[in-house]
Amino acid sequence: ADKCADSHKAGNDNRNETTWKACDDTGVMGSCCWHDSVVFLANIHGTGENRALPLTILKRFIASRPVGVMHDLGCSLDKYIDLRKIWPESRHRVKFGTSVFHAYVHEWPCQVKYNPRYQQGWGLSDGESLERLWSSLSPLVSPLRYATRNNRLAALSHRCRYRNQQS
Repeated sequence: ADKCADSHKAGNDNRNETTWKACDDTGVMGSCCWHDSVVFLANIHGTGENRALPLTILKRFIASRPVGVMHDLGCSLDKYIDLRKIWPESRHRVKFGTSVFHAYVHEWPCQVKYNPRYQQGWGLSDGESLERLWSSLSPLVSPLRYATRNNRLAALSHRCRYRNQQS
């Protein structure tokens, strides 16, 4: 059992199929660079949060460049990739950290290994870019709740493009 994953909702998503029955899309997964610019958004359809979502986004980047990944469950993703031998040819280009806000709920050995405040190479990055993105997108939640998929995606795209131009 992964104690760090079990202590987070993202790592312990127990919502079932009936939760999503009336939804055409069930969420959005994203990635931002360390300048807080939106790099990639992906529609989530028919599932809750799981490891496949960040791995799918990472796959788009790791083949061509070194990537530092800060994730609420960076430790769990790192262990999972090693255990499953995912991307053996690119694995050396991926470094994991745990976002600063979430780092302190992890076990002490995990904090020492993954907290960016204890590791070199992260600078003052806090790993909370996505939290800031979700906060900036939150005013869209209510008006887009019953929007069509195309209108919802267009609104998110426009807001993210505007946000990137401002940063």
